[in-house]
Amino acid sequence: MSVAFKSSDDLPNPSLLRIYTKAKGSHWVTTDNLVYLEAIANYTWLRWADSAPTLSPHTLKVFVNQLPLADFVRIHRRYLVNRQFILQIEVGLDGAVAHLKSGLSLPVSRRKLVSLRRQLIGIPLIKKE
Repeated sequence: MSVAFKSSDDLPNPSLLRIYTKAKGSHWVTTDNLVYLEAIANYTWLRWADSAPTLSPHTLKVFVNQLPLADFVRIHRRYLVNRQFILQIEVGLDGAVAHLKSGLSLPVSRRKLVSLRRQLIGIPLIKKE
């Protein structure tokens, strides 16, 4: 018997995510150490703070519907980022960049920047000239 959850509100614990990998099959993982998700074609890379990346055969849209919106924010059509790992947003003439606590920098799309400013109150916004 399988149980289908349509959104993160239906999950027994919103910090859990059900993923499928070739090595382990379908299993539950906690999202506490999930730094960001990166879409590549019809696959999604899950990047973790404490372990190796995981490739999932699902699109990013599937994960957007499963993850709690209070914890994750879409910064680009390719990236969904855990809020607790965003250090600062830098806005320059050539676009915006999200700097993560891990030292990585991810692009922020122009269209997402306006809503991102509202969602990320308390995270520094640096204007680069």
